[in-house]
Amino acid sequence: MPGRQATRIITALRAQLATVPAGSYLPGERDLALQHDVARRTVSRALETLERDGLLRCVPRHGYLVLGGPTSPAPGGTLAYVRGVPIQPWHVETVHGHLLACLDALADRRQWTVLSISALGRSPAEVAARLRDAGVCGVVLEVLDRVLLEQIAAAGLPAIAVDAWIEDCPIDAVLQDGYAGSLLATDWLLARDHRRIAWFGPAVDTSVTRDRFGGYAAALMAGGGSFDPSLWVRCDLPDVPAAAEALLTRPDRPHAIVALWRRHAAAVIQVAQRLGLRLHQDYDLVGWSTAEDHAFNDTGVFPAGQLPPTVVWSVRDMAETAVLRLEQRRDQPQAPLVQLRLPVRLLAADTPA
Repeated sequence: MPGRQATRIITALRAQLATVPAGSYLPGERDLALQHDVARRTVSRALETLERDGLLRCVPRHGYLVLGGPTSPAPGGTLAYVRGVPIQPWHVETVHGHLLACLDALADRRQWTVLSISALGRSPAEVAARLRDAGVCGVVLEVLDRVLLEQIAAAGLPAIAVDAWIEDCPIDAVLQDGYAGSLLATDWLLARDHRRIAWFGPAVDTSVTRDRFGGYAAALMAGGGSFDPSLWVRCDLPDVPAAAEALLTRPDRPHAIVALWRRHAAAVIQVAQRLGLRLHQDYDLVGWSTAEDHAFNDTGVFPAGQLPPTVVWSVRDMAETAVLRLEQRRDQPQAPLVQLRLPVRLLAADTPA
């Protein structure tokens, strides 16, 4: 229990916090001690109590950040969705649109509005300032910008990263379980007696690509597959179709391919069809998709009747998990950081035995 002096300072500081905007910093402990005519240690105890109550956060080398209270966002609040430059040009066609639609629906049920902000062409400081000025109740970030993620965390805004992650960043995250999905894909091909299994994916190096490649490598080693670096093909648009053709026309053409990006998988199937190669007869392939896109048979991406076995995950589940975690973070700002992995599943029911 705090002493009489600390209790008095706690009461005074609570009144002071009502006049300080969330995202601002209190004066230092020495200044507060002089202001309230008490010992610095008394101020320190009072600040520790307010931090436990979720009103402040101690930020190393900066001081105590005002969080604006532990209560959940009230009706009429604003949820921000910050999107960054897509790593793959086709990303905006799928995940961006689905996420925003799901966040709109979730916000509507809570009587919030959604503020969609592009980080393109804006500095991290500009994005963070806009979020503070908008008085948002939470931030969903689909960006790969370490400085921006760190500035959002330092501002004390409840925030969570979705579908994009940079290791050691100080905010919560909800991600696809790429490792498990790649294990499922590679194990399916191994079960069909394939041992030379090619990897066909983006050249860009991110936590997502490393995660999926890790599952592929682990499944090969555990299942007795051939771990052949010459079968690792990494390419981005517009080079994907040419790389697919080079893979399918090489003398030692692989008969099994893990292509855990929709455009890469579609390019392989389109090129194979042009070369007269038949899916499930001349070669096998496992792709990757959102459940929302897969429900429409990836219309416009895969040739008719050529939808391969596919690892799927739900954008709706990602959005719901992110919003629920934001509400928890708002109520418990000092809770440990978490990285949540969404389950994935392999859909291959229509594949011939």
